[in-house]
Amino acid sequence: MATQTYNSGFLRLVDGTTAWGTVADVYAVLVGSGYTFSRSHSTYADVSAQEITDVDYAPQDVPAAGRSVALSTNDVLFDCGDVSFGSEVTIDASGGGIIFLLGAEATPQASDPLLFYWGLPNPASSTAGTFTVRVPNGIIRITDAA
Repeated sequence: MATQTYNSGFLRLVDGTTAWGTVADVYAVLVGSGYTFSRSHSTYADVSAQEITDVDYAPQDVPAAGRSVALSTNDVLFDCGDVSFGSEVTIDASGGGIIFLLGAEATPQASDPLLFYWGLPNPASSTAGTFTVRVPNGIIRITDAA
């Protein structure tokens, strides 16, 4: 699935407001199939009603140690490690996606800025098992077309 950036989040990443590789607090939430991506969404308040509420689900930290920005030929790649939502969880995010935000995962705030969205493949579920989102290399790729 393709990554889609929120207008305000994309601006934060390219103007240096948010240093992806070093900013302290980035977290991820899962949204269900009822969520419709919109570039104009800008904060957690815009997506919170569609966040997964399955048993044992909780937003997850995206550690700085696993995040990077790198140049690859004509591409700038924003990357991070896989995101695990637990090993004994019941989650159904089929047809939904994962959203990356700025803030502390333990206490999502309505004003937490959205960065980008990545749609999950179908099926995307777990019943009392492991639910890990395998993040592709270069989840955001900016290409110089020259």
